[in-house]
Amino acid sequence: MDIEYSEISSDEISLIENLCIKLNRLHSEISPFFAEEYAQKKFSDRKDEWLKKEEEGILKIMIAKDKETRVIAGYCICSVIQDKGEIDSIFFFDAWIKHN
Repeated sequence: MDIEYSEISSDEISLIENLCIKLNRLHSEISPFFAEEYAQKKFSDRKDEWLKKEEEGILKIMIAKDKETRVIAGYCICSVIQDKGEIDSIFFFDAWIKHN
């Protein structure tokens, strides 16, 4: 499996919606402290949070795509506000992590 990385704009954030939903499910299943919070959080809520961060500073959305199948294997969303950087969300499918 060959992976390529690219940046997408906030207008294209819906490309990672399914992966964000999978990450939320994973957190709600394994988190002893925040399971209920993750179970109730919707993608639209997260998207609004990220777009607000973009208004306040810099938002960078990177995706990893399988070169052959064009399937998005993972993503990373980062923000920088007032010289403070943060990884806001990151997710990769196990299959790609194990092979790359």
